[in-house]
Amino acid sequence: MADDDQIEPLSSGEIDRPKRRGRPDPNAFAAAAALNAAGSHPEVAAEAAAFLREQRELAALQVRYFDEDRLQANEGVRLRRAMDWMKLAMQIAITLVLLTATGLLVRMVWNAAHDHGLVIEGFWVPPDLATTRIDGNQLAAIIADKIAAIEAGSHSFRAEDTFNTDWGNDIKLDVPGTGFSFGELDRTLRRQLGNQTRIGGTLYHDGDGLKLSIHAGDEQVIDVAGDDKHLAALTQQAAEALVGQVQPYRYSKYLEFNNRFPEAMAVARATAENGSNYEKAWALAQISNLLSRYDVPACLDAGRKAIRTDPSIGLAYLNSSNCESLSSHPQAMLALLSRSVELLSRNNAGLSEIGVSTGQGNASVVAMLRNDPAKAVSVLRQQTGPVYRNTGNAVPVGMAEALAAMHDLDASRRVPDAGNDSSILTGLFVSDLYRSPQYDRAADVGDWTTAFAAAKSQLVALAGEPEGPELARYARERFVLPHIAVSLAELGRTAEAQAIVVALPADCYLCLRSKAKVAGLAGDVPAANRAFAAAVASNPEIANADLDWGRMLLAHGDMNGAAKHFRRAATLAPHWADPRKYLGDIALARKDYTGAVHAYAEASKFAPRWGANQIGWGKALWLSGDRAEARKHFASASSMGLSSADRAWLSRALASGS
Repeated sequence: MADDDQIEPLSSGEIDRPKRRGRPDPNAFAAAAALNAAGSHPEVAAEAAAFLREQRELAALQVRYFDEDRLQANEGVRLRRAMDWMKLAMQIAITLVLLTATGLLVRMVWNAAHDHGLVIEGFWVPPDLATTRIDGNQLAAIIADKIAAIEAGSHSFRAEDTFNTDWGNDIKLDVPGTGFSFGELDRTLRRQLGNQTRIGGTLYHDGDGLKLSIHAGDEQVIDVAGDDKHLAALTQQAAEALVGQVQPYRYSKYLEFNNRFPEAMAVARATAENGSNYEKAWALAQISNLLSRYDVPACLDAGRKAIRTDPSIGLAYLNSSNCESLSSHPQAMLALLSRSVELLSRNNAGLSEIGVSTGQGNASVVAMLRNDPAKAVSVLRQQTGPVYRNTGNAVPVGMAEALAAMHDLDASRRVPDAGNDSSILTGLFVSDLYRSPQYDRAADVGDWTTAFAAAKSQLVALAGEPEGPELARYARERFVLPHIAVSLAELGRTAEAQAIVVALPADCYLCLRSKAKVAGLAGDVPAANRAFAAAVASNPEIANADLDWGRMLLAHGDMNGAAKHFRRAATLAPHWADPRKYLGDIALARKDYTGAVHAYAEASKFAPRWGANQIGWGKALWLSGDRAEARKHFASASSMGLSSADRAWLSRALASGS
């Protein structure tokens, strides 16, 4: 029973083990029995100790095994994760490759569907010429070069994408490869989906000469003749004929730029008769442009027809406005040019980059017609785009003119590359604007000797008819002679001036103003009033005639009549300094010094460097008692452009300190 008593506690739970399901562990049971018996039996204790050592070693081995197993399991997990990431990366890479390939294919299809390029295929050439002179691919390359040269020499205001057949600068040679490639795929897609103009042809013997037959698309066939000694001329003729048939407007511009005006007009007229309404409008605009050189009334008629045919084409308004400009019809010019600028601000009005840049620059001309030279200067300073052929000095000339209109004479003289009045006038066909900054600067300060000399230099330049008799006649009758007449009248040569103005055209705004000025300087106020009234009636929204009328009346002592016209001019041209300055002169003469100071201050906002205005302002301040401010304005005026009379007065005033 003793053994039973010793074993009993094992079953009563003295060694607390969690209950386990299934069969008990015999090793654990044996270890527990040995430990229980070791307390009273030394032999058992020794054996138990040995047993425990074995168990400890076994446990250590198991721990090492489990550690190694755990490490291997962790390594396996990491490896599986790495493999999973590699698989994901590969899937992403494959997806990206597929997406890129799909994108490239979609882009290729899109580009093919929107391809309007010119493709020149290899020409067939007789074997004898192919082996001795030129083969088919060489002939195709020469034709491509000739067409590219025509393209480069015919850039106009018309945008490339407005052509029915728009290849722009996209001219390619079609030299097929062998086998499959992306190049071949692209070529096939463009052929099937695009709107290419494909050109090919045959060179063959025709008696003692050669003929080159070119097909453009499915219907157009062009035949040109020559000989093997003049292949360059033959290919040039072929290239011109091709462009003339496929893009007649461009070809007309090319002929114009190469001074082949009759041919250019013939091409434009044929298109105006046989083309679509859209092409007719462009052709009429080109006809208007060409006619401005030798038939200004017909130029106006063609321009109006172009506008009626398609009112969305900005060039039609622009070219029509040029002819109104040559006719000295500023109000009609303003309406057309404003519409052109408005269309540009919306959608470029079908104009090319050069056309858009020039059209934006025309906003300065609109500002000048509205007598806002400060805005014109601002527009010109911001113009950085390309300029039209032979108009490289358009911006500096416009800047010199606008600064002169602001009475900033020194700044106007300093404008680089503006040229002189006679050189400016010889480019009238291109600029379509009469500008004479030299004359304007001299007239501004009453230097009529210099003004007369500037106008005479223009008359001499026109004697050679540099741009043809019609333009020379319009420039002489409607611009130069009116200026000469006014200069002569200001110099006291009244009879000579009257002999000129009596023969001037009656539908010319500057002519009517000049006729009125000459009459006023001759003392014939009624005749001057009649001429000024005719000028205002012909262009009622242009302020210049009212300003001139007011100055004439002021010179003859009619301050009330003068003030009426100055106020009307100020209303028509709210950003013009001149009528405000002269209203200041009237207020000063009436001893309304506060009103005079206000008027001069308003004028200075638009012409801060006008010396005469600064002197008037100073006088009004001095007489109102503010002599310190008056001296500031006198000092400012001393560094500005002044008439000889104003400078003499100012020198005396500054010397006397009063």
